[in-house]
Amino acid sequence: MGSFPIGIIARQDWMGRARLCRDTRLESVFRYLPDFYFGPASADNPDIIFDPMDRLRLPHLSFNPDEAEWIPARQLDGQTDEFAQYYRDLVDIAYAHHKSFDDIRHFFNVQSFIVSETAQVTISIPWRGPDGQDGPLYRWIKAGIDKSEFIDAEPGWQIRGAIKHGKVYLLQTDSNFDGTPASTAYYDCVEFDLRSLQNMIVHHNKLLESIIAKLAAKLGCDVWTAYTQEDAVHFGTHDWTPKSSRLQA
Repeated sequence: MGSFPIGIIARQDWMGRARLCRDTRLESVFRYLPDFYFGPASADNPDIIFDPMDRLRLPHLSFNPDEAEWIPARQLDGQTDEFAQYYRDLVDIAYAHHKSFDDIRHFFNVQSFIVSETAQVTISIPWRGPDGQDGPLYRWIKAGIDKSEFIDAEPGWQIRGAIKHGKVYLLQTDSNFDGTPASTAYYDCVEFDLRSLQNMIVHHNKLLESIIAKLAAKLGCDVWTAYTQEDAVHFGTHDWTPKSSRLQA
């Protein structure tokens, strides 16, 4: 990941292919899983679940009747008490089955996207880095430096960006494990108004921070904003105390 002099990306002429998105919005989603699996995991594939009897039902959420796996942040506004209770029950059940925080870390996932309905575009944009600060793409867009460029890649995913004349250009493609494009197909190549996107980031972050602050107050610690080492996770509040202030393996 990093910023590069103008031209490295622009020479590839992908910016000329970009579709202008006028109905842009930011969307963040919190993960909801209706069951907790407490049985043994496969050494070869920890995602394999052997016995359905090794599953416990977690609380149903009244505001998520279809039990969607990902709940939009805007849907959680005003529902944090109920969602916090879901997390409390999860922690209690996990501890009762001698599970660690790492065993339930995936329940606390938050993902963020730039979305345009008319362009049928969804751009992945991690809102926080492992250190809890703004994610690299957020920082680059907020800085808004004209003629700057951006690139980030993970196995199977790559995003490139350029800022020019008040516009943000983003190209999202698949990638090889070394970060090089896996194909020449442009499956998301879009253009946004820079100032509008910057304002959206500010307002959206305020919503996320408000929701997470309310959840953290109910659980006793913030495990959403940054990657938290297991020994630093201490659940518990004045009205709720797990059997241990920390989940232990």
